[in-house]
Amino acid sequence: MDDSELVPLDDADWEADLAAWQAESESERAAVANHELDETGIRHGEPCSLRWIYVHMIEEYARHNGHADLIRELIDGAVGLVTLVCPAAGDRPATPIELAERQARGARCSTHRCRGNG
Repeated sequence: MDDSELVPLDDADWEADLAAWQAESESERAAVANHELDETGIRHGEPCSLRWIYVHMIEEYARHNGHADLIRELIDGAVGLVTLVCPAAGDRPATPIELAERQARGARCSTHRCRGNG
């Protein structure tokens, strides 16, 4: 199988995708703003609490983030903890998004490896 089949991102637009995700997140927050975590609705004919929905969402994010991390490890070989303080971020903790953007550009800071383990 050609690797390109595994990464159909040629037309991906980070800004548009992030904006869409942020809009969906805002919509979700607005929809639940006046509800308590233990309020229930019906899902597949059974009662389902807002708390259960949030826990399920956290599980799904964790699962997909774990898959993405395994793929990243296969690509760059880095495992373990990543140092988040970086001179390229002004000697302040770099956010995971900043690190991901730097990694996507193939950037490394001049002092240590911001990509991978350092």
